[in-house]
Amino acid sequence: MLKSLMFFGSVILFMNYSVGQTERFDSYPQQGILISDEVPLFPKVEMLHEAFGAPDSVVEYSYAEMEELNLREIYYGKTKFIEQGKIITGFYLLDTRFSILDLKVGDHAREVKSRFPNSYNNRYPWGNENFEVVRVLLLLENGDISDGEIFLFFLKEDFIAKISLVENP
Repeated sequence: MLKSLMFFGSVILFMNYSVGQTERFDSYPQQGILISDEVPLFPKVEMLHEAFGAPDSVVEYSYAEMEELNLREIYYGKTKFIEQGKIITGFYLLDTRFSILDLKVGDHAREVKSRFPNSYNNRYPWGNENFEVVRVLLLLENGDISDGEIFLFFLKEDFIAKISLVENP
């Protein structure tokens, strides 16, 4: 009985968290999003190279305890793309070369505010570098909120300092 109550309580907490996310943060349809108007989200690594050329550097990580988890960081200037299994699964846009949703590093924060007002109004502090983070949820093709990835817009002194596609914590 106690296990059933604990499980039921966990489900309610998860549902409250999920509902809270959809009310507090804006969402954007994942389908059709392009990196710099050229490459779709989650492309094969070859598509990235075809669109943007050879990377400046590549760093490989292997994890002996998890053979299936081999990661590569692909750098174009300061910008980092994360490759896992020949698919780009995330990125950290850190310079003006790349954009997402027609937003790029250096754009004024009012651009983020006008497109994602709920997320902007619920921004939160991040780290020692005095960033404010605006979280934007991704909508799947069926209309559900992705429980996988989200966009994070890092604001500093009223400008976009970096943009990330990361796993939803």
